[in-house]
Amino acid sequence: LSVPVGGGDAGYEYTSEVTVHAGLCHAGRTRLSLSRITVRGKRPVGPRDPAVCRGCRLGTRGGRAPSYKGRHDLPREPRRPRAEFFGQLVFSDTCTSFPRSFPHSFTSMVNFVDDHEHSHSIYFLLGVNNSEVASAFCEYAHENEDRLKHGKVWTWRVDNGTEFHGEAVDAVVREVVKRREYSVANEANTNPVAERSWGVLERGVRAILAYVPDGAPECLWP
Repeated sequence: LSVPVGGGDAGYEYTSEVTVHAGLCHAGRTRLSLSRITVRGKRPVGPRDPAVCRGCRLGTRGGRAPSYKGRHDLPREPRRPRAEFFGQLVFSDTCTSFPRSFPHSFTSMVNFVDDHEHSHSIYFLLGVNNSEVASAFCEYAHENEDRLKHGKVWTWRVDNGTEFHGEAVDAVVREVVKRREYSVANEANTNPVAERSWGVLERGVRAILAYVPDGAPECLWP
C-alpha cells in the first residue's frame, strides 16, 4: 500500500525532504529512497537531522525521533498544554489512494484525534471529497454528542486539502464546531498529531495483509 503526497504525481518536484517524509505518513529513510518522488532532482532520504521532525518526536515516548533513541544530544519536543476536556481540540487528516476495498469500495480514511484523551477515531471513505468528510464528521459528532461540552467541538484543526473545504463541510462546521483551523499547505509538521497516526496505522495494515499465508488481497485492507 502506498500513499502519495500532494496528489501522488510521480513527477512532482518537492523542495524539502521533511515535507515528503511527513506526507508519506512519516516514513523512514528506506521507504523514502524507494519512492518515485524527487527533491531537487534526487530521491529523498529523509530528514538528515531527525530533530526537525516534530511529528516523529510527538509520536514517541520521551519526545525523540524513534531511530535515534540512543542519542541524548537531540532536543526533546517541548510539552505543550493538553486540552482540558474532550472535544476542546480535535485534529483531522485524510489518508488516500488505497486500493478499492471489497465489498464496500472504500478508498480512503479520515481520522479524528482528540487532544484531551489522545483517542483516535477512524472512518472509511468512498472517496476524498467534502461530502464524505462531512458525513464522517457528522457521525463522529453524533457518536460523541454526550461527551462534547455543549454538544460542540471547540476547535477542529484540519489539513488544508480541498476535502475540508466546501458547502457540505461548512454546513457541519456551523452546526457543531466553534472554531476551525487549517494547517499550512506544503509545510511539514503543521498538523503532526493527525499525520503521525497514519504512520502507525498503515504499518499495521500492511502487517496484517502480509501475515496471511501467501499474502492477502489488498482489497481487504479495511
